[in-house]
Amino acid sequence: MPHDERNVHRRLRHHDLVIDVTATSLEHAGGTYHALTPARLLDSRYGNGLSGKFLANVPRTLIVATRGGVPANAKAITAT
Repeated sequence: MPHDERNVHRRLRHHDLVIDVTATSLEHAGGTYHALTPARLLDSRYGNGLSGKFLANVPRTLIVATRGGVPANAKAITAT
């Protein structure tokens, strides 16, 4: 999986999904943790991040690089 894509697997019926990024880890910095100002990368209530409905047992890919302060070279993110 490329470094700028993260798979989101959820079993949803009639629920909304929200993902906020809070930190990142950079390869050139030795994988150290760097806090970010929290930013909403996905909010299914408003079509932010991904459009269309989420279906049970159907994976979707959310690209996070260059969004919400996440650098293009991030190796990992922390999200809630």
